[in-house]
Amino acid sequence: MQYRVRAISSRGNGAFSIRATFVLASRPTTTVPVKVYSTKNSVSVSWALVSDGGSPVLGYLLYQLNVTTGGEYLVYNGSSIPTITSFNSSGLLPGHFYQFRV
Repeated sequence: MQYRVRAISSRGNGAFSIRATFVLASRPTTTVPVKVYSTKNSVSVSWALVSDGGSPVLGYLLYQLNVTTGGEYLVYNGSSIPTITSFNSSGLLPGHFYQFRV
């Protein structure tokens, strides 16, 4: 958004000020985590930033859900590392289904 202002008096209108531009920040968005590769007991996932929402991204939090047994857990806390956009989750149980979200 841009704004400018001018004063008004009984002698007439003053000149417009220089425009000021403001960007309103919104929440950042990422892609859905995707599998890069997997083994019998691990999976590597990656994600990408879609929009920073107008503010610098400070980092990412990755959550893992074991669909088979339930329970969602924070598996990666990169809240102060904005350059890491992948994670290797190990110690997984064969035959179980897992979901990840950033």
